[in-house]
Amino acid sequence: MEAELLRLAVHGTLHVLGYDHPNGAGRTRSAMWRRQETYVHRLLNGTS
Repeated sequence: MEAELLRLAVHGTLHVLGYDHPNGAGRTRSAMWRRQETYVHRLLNGTS
């Protein structure tokens, strides 16, 4: 649950900053999604 709440916060923040992703199947392969997952991983694991 912690990871999903963090993912939602990061995702929303990226949108506020102007990032976007396509709808549909390409969503999880987009540059925004990769950036999101990098940030989530770093925040959960305490790495930079």
